[in-house]
Amino acid sequence: MTNVEASTTTGNGKHARYRISNFSQVILYKLYEKHIDSDDYIKLTPREIKEMFNNTVSTNLVRSSIELLRTRGYRGLVNRHGTAEKGYSFSINERGIIAVENDLRRTNTLIFYYHLHGDDALEEVAGLGTVFLTQEEREEAEDWAPLPIDRTEEAYQETIESIEKGIEAIEQDNGFAVAHPSERQGILDTLRSGLQWLKERSPSKEIIFSTIVRPFQRVSAIFGSSIVGEIAKETAKRVADYVASFF
Repeated sequence: MTNVEASTTTGNGKHARYRISNFSQVILYKLYEKHIDSDDYIKLTPREIKEMFNNTVSTNLVRSSIELLRTRGYRGLVNRHGTAEKGYSFSINERGIIAVENDLRRTNTLIFYYHLHGDDALEEVAGLGTVFLTQEEREEAEDWAPLPIDRTEEAYQETIESIEKGIEAIEQDNGFAVAHPSERQGILDTLRSGLQWLKERSPSKEIIFSTIVRPFQRVSAIFGSSIVGEIAKETAKRVADYVASFF
């Protein structure tokens, strides 16, 4: 993971190091706090954001962290305003507000802990030795965590029905059997295994995507707008939407 040098001075004259992913979450919370405490539309420069910290941090650290929040991997949680010539300012957007609110509802998150303890906890939440996962690490862990599936829910039952119909469509498609016999068998075996996981065990997001969503996407890519291709495409989307409902 990427680490960025901050201007907090240690006893040996060197600067403290922070994990940029974690530090960016602290900045997101500060932008959120500033936004909800004001009646005005808040746009702040990196230097103004730096001044919101009791700790001394570098403008470069702040600037890099904000740019990270603007990337697609972080779902573009802040907006940028202005020009390079006149200087940029930044504001939290609706996605950023929702992300902070979601983390404030979970007591094991970095943002919740920082909300309680403020800048005194900066080293704990963003230092190199922090116990808090970066967003990338957290998402990877969540991908492999068993989903709390309720098999009595209508959404679950509709998902199972959709998968079974998708498998049946592949089984009955003679063109697939003739043109891609080995791949067809491998896809069917994988789909049946995934369906069994979903019916009888507690699969993770990654298991469902590997054994159900991606095989249906492969069939869709092969057959395009044909009947079996459209069924596979719709099934992959339905299963992906069902998994997304857990996050």
